[in-house]
Amino acid sequence: MVDIGLNTVRRVKNLKLDRYACYLIAQKIRINNSMPEKFDFSKKEKPPQREVFNEDMTSEPKETAEERERLFAEKFIEENEKQHIPEWEDFLKKVDFPLLKNIFSKLLKQCGIPEEKMNFIVPEKIFSREWEIGAGTYWPEFNVITLSKVIEDKGYNPEIKRLRALIHEEIHAMSKSICIGWSPEKGTFKNQQTGFFRSIYKDAKIQSPVYNDPQKGGTSCEFFAVFNEAVTEKITGELTKEYLTQSNWPRNEIEDYEKEIKEHRHYTYGNIVPLINTIIIKMSLRLKIPRETIWNAIKRSYVEGEKFEDQKIIGLFEETFGKGFLDDFSDLLSPIFAGSEDMIKEFKEKYSLGFLSRRECIEAGLYDKDFQSIYDK
Repeated sequence: MVDIGLNTVRRVKNLKLDRYACYLIAQKIRINNSMPEKFDFSKKEKPPQREVFNEDMTSEPKETAEERERLFAEKFIEENEKQHIPEWEDFLKKVDFPLLKNIFSKLLKQCGIPEEKMNFIVPEKIFSREWEIGAGTYWPEFNVITLSKVIEDKGYNPEIKRLRALIHEEIHAMSKSICIGWSPEKGTFKNQQTGFFRSIYKDAKIQSPVYNDPQKGGTSCEFFAVFNEAVTEKITGELTKEYLTQSNWPRNEIEDYEKEIKEHRHYTYGNIVPLINTIIIKMSLRLKIPRETIWNAIKRSYVEGEKFEDQKIIGLFEETFGKGFLDDFSDLLSPIFAGSEDMIKEFKEKYSLGFLSRRECIEAGLYDKDFQSIYDK
């Protein structure tokens, strides 16, 4: 892990970056393996990945959170008669949770976050039922995961499908989570963040054009749902492969899984993973920074809970895609909601994200014969 300052970046030999790229690296990357370890200045104490506050921003007592979690578990078991449906009860017994935690810890360490700050959901705080919104849900207000029955589609390995669903929700829990102002009457927090996703009441005072949308109705607004899920799903693909390899999963099943990924057959949110891939490639070409570095920067920003309130970060995206890009990106509805597909389609057309030109393919090294395998990686 490398933690570097802006001036250090400018002094590094053969590193050609514009001012926004320099800012991005100085503030958010610190993962670039080409940088020597002597530039590691990351001594600042990190807060826990999950923080819960009262409305006045004092820390919520631990006992209050534990009581809320206990009541959730009681209600869940009362409504569903048990903690798990049989398929998840059997599967979770097979999962090597210490290995999974170690894989997550490795990613956090790359982002400068020690393992003791990690929010990892243990088996006792995982629940399952016949139906859930999507494959599963991480509930930041209760710090639990709920999973749903897996539809055993032809051509998909149901065990790997369950593994991906579990890892996807654990990634949500691992990302920066901030909950502010619990309301027992409403059963939620007044303001909430998980990764890039934010749910904000309209009276919240935030100085950023990204969150100032008078057209939005209701008392609260949700932002960056698509960006958050796309990044979560892309990381899910990486960590699932790492778990399969390290857990001695049958080699033939790993090969089948790798083929499914290369053929763009993602299990959840597959239609938005190519969107984040296109964003990475176009930013790489515009800013003259390797794709891997851009992706590492996005991952770190996700883990740290980037709020997109800094005009320099907003400018980084506008430099590549044009004014208003993050504002429009933040408004896209999650793919689980009706109307989301049309919104995403219009967004891709507006910012030319539905395709890469032949010139862009050549510049990015994406030759026709290899296009799919590299582009959907």
